[in-house]
Amino acid sequence: MNGHIEEDKIKGIYNRTAREYADHVTPCKMCQYMILLHELDLKGDEKVLELGSGPGQLSIEIARRLETGTVIGLDISESMVRIATENAEREKIGNIRFLVGRIEEFDAGERSFDVCVNSYLIHWISDAHSFLRSIHRVLKLGGKLGIISPSNEWYREIRQAYRKVMARYREHLPKHILEEPVGIKIYTEEELHELLNSAGFRISKSIAFRFREAVPIEECFRRIAAKSGEEYLSFLPEEVSGEIRRELMDEIVQVADKLNTTESGYIIIASRCEDEI
Repeated sequence: MNGHIEEDKIKGIYNRTAREYADHVTPCKMCQYMILLHELDLKGDEKVLELGSGPGQLSIEIARRLETGTVIGLDISESMVRIATENAEREKIGNIRFLVGRIEEFDAGERSFDVCVNSYLIHWISDAHSFLRSIHRVLKLGGKLGIISPSNEWYREIRQAYRKVMARYREHLPKHILEEPVGIKIYTEEELHELLNSAGFRISKSIAFRFREAVPIEECFRRIAAKSGEEYLSFLPEEVSGEIRRELMDEIVQVADKLNTTESGYIIIASRCEDEI
């Protein structure tokens, strides 16, 4: 498993936190979505697939830009798909569908899509090479892949506080939960490039972004809960998990009344090469 959390647990997290994620996490990503869309340079007639489409906002923004094209959003969480569908219907976006599923089992046919995008997804994937090869299968030759992936500075202050607190309870916890609030693998830019090249993609642009945001502590905890479902507490007795929650809050309070959280990562545009890799 390479330290990753099991897919069923990921699905469970987002089935529980889908509404909170839509309300507290998705709005933070809109500027990144706009950069990705600019770099994709859509013509308006593309057939687009988003993987891990979540509440659907990136797919909806893509669909707005397609005069004759269509979008499919795929997510393993039924709750996310339901919210995304409601969002598209409310905004009267008709050229979009959201489906429950996984790319590895998605029966779209080979070379079906002009563009595939995913945002804050690859760090959840236990076999990133197989995942990217599945994308390679469904993209047309020369089709574009757009990825947004966090870097190691992503929410740095919160993650540092988390590791400090959790180290006091290491005897209760699996190693991957000690390192991150959930089991994820955060890649360097070089590692992402290597993964993409080995899966049959040619990188045309790689953009590193970093910005800081003053966030009230209560909002920080809402975002942590929406992203992690507090999975890091699931291994513990209630009295211990309550203590950890209090200690983590105290640790973050030490930083500032408003936390300067760091949003950082990479926006990568690549294209599908010939099958010989």
